[in-house]
Amino acid sequence: MNGFWLAASAIAAVTALIHLIAGHRAPLGVMLAADFDEVAKRTMHVVWHLVTIDLVISAAVLFAAAAWPARVSTQLPGVVAVQHGLYAVAFVVIALASRLPRGLLKLPQWILFVPIVGLAVAGYL
Repeated sequence: MNGFWLAASAIAAVTALIHLIAGHRAPLGVMLAADFDEVAKRTMHVVWHLVTIDLVISAAVLFAAAAWPARVSTQLPGVVAVQHGLYAVAFVVIALASRLPRGLLKLPQWILFVPIVGLAVAGYL
């Protein structure tokens, strides 16, 4: 069993739960209550659910690679690492570019993505 990938899987699962529970109230709840185009609102609602699915699959892939490395492609944790690394970059860039006061703390999702990346990469060492 690969302990690094198992730890990355646990953090990814926690990230998915936080997204599902806390994200359902805000920002999703706030967005759905906002007054803007209904089609755009429903499209963003679907995108929120797509992210939930993606986060759950990432956790499952990392767990499967940790538990059954002989049966699961060991390239998959690398794909998850790249994906979550790009998510982290997107949050950091948008937080900084928006000039939102304390933006990195108000958009803290990157804080969960970085350890997933680090642990997924460490699993190869």
